[in-house]
Amino acid sequence: MVAEEGADGLLFEDELHLIRCAGRVVWCQVRIPSNTLPAAGAAAAQQVGRYLIEHVLHRRSPWLGLILDVRQGPSVFGPITRQVSSDLFENAERARKPFAVLTLGDGTQHAQYCALATTNAPRFALVTADAERASDWMMTPH
Repeated sequence: MVAEEGADGLLFEDELHLIRCAGRVVWCQVRIPSNTLPAAGAAAAQQVGRYLIEHVLHRRSPWLGLILDVRQGPSVFGPITRQVSSDLFENAERARKPFAVLTLGDGTQHAQYCALATTNAPRFALVTADAERASDWMMTPH
């Protein structure tokens, strides 16, 4: 399901993702049940990645930035989701839009996102376990 920008906060929803706006910040919540097949998760990641790049992470986008909440996502991701994530980081850096990834903290997932952020968006990315810090990152001059 896709909604108009700002329509009661909901922008996009499928079985594995909820994308909403809070003011000018877009929040994408990943919610992957443990019984989700890796191929289904990867396909959904590709679809959502395209949506976020086309609608949020480009210079003329009306959105201030993006927070990707992966706390309910898989503890580790595979090559397709890695590529989608790299593309998100690269587009954030190119568009000069802050992009925060909200993880559970320590663990493989957190380390994977940290490595991608360092490589692909050294100025415009933050990986954190603190939702308030992620939100504050959107308002910090970069």
